[in-house]
Amino acid sequence: MKIVVLGATGATGRLVITQALASQHAVTAVVRSNGHEPFPAEVNVVRADVTDPTSLAAAVEGADAVIGTLGAT
Repeated sequence: MKIVVLGATGATGRLVITQALASQHAVTAVVRSNGHEPFPAEVNVVRADVTDPTSLAAAVEGADAVIGTLGAT
């Protein structure tokens, strides 16, 4: 399954990515900006703004599931 994780750089997003990879899913991490800690090599990292429908549509294209882990710290 192809999974896209929004809010991938936060604690919950990283946990979701770890669990998805352990279950053999293909994972795309959506990040707001570059410069965050590196993800595992098998994670596809896409820069997008979740408030911009155009950039978000491109980030989730072809996904089987989108998991939102956005929230305040």
